[in-house]
Amino acid sequence: MPLKNFMMYHRCLFLFKLILLDEPKYLFDKLEFLRTPRFILNLIIPSNELHGPSKRFLVHDVRFWNAIPNDVKIRNSVPTYKTKSIHYFKNTYGLITTVYSMPKAGFSYLQ
Repeated sequence: MPLKNFMMYHRCLFLFKLILLDEPKYLFDKLEFLRTPRFILNLIIPSNELHGPSKRFLVHDVRFWNAIPNDVKIRNSVPTYKTKSIHYFKNTYGLITTVYSMPKAGFSYLQ
């Protein structure tokens, strides 16, 4: 599995556990679900302009989560989600360039 896919897998696994277990509560409370039947379990991307760099990780995680298909997201346990999502991320290549791009040279997250 390419490194970018592996990173996306772990970020989506974190969000899946957050949604399934509602823990940690302070992060779960920051999630907002999109309420449409077509996009089950999609999240509203938090505005990072209002909250600064402290929410950037959540913004990227929500973008990754929304990019994966519903049939991967709709699982009722962590082991079944892991199996389905590993298979999905092993076989997905074009998604990475549209959702996530590496920072430019000289960019610092500490700005």
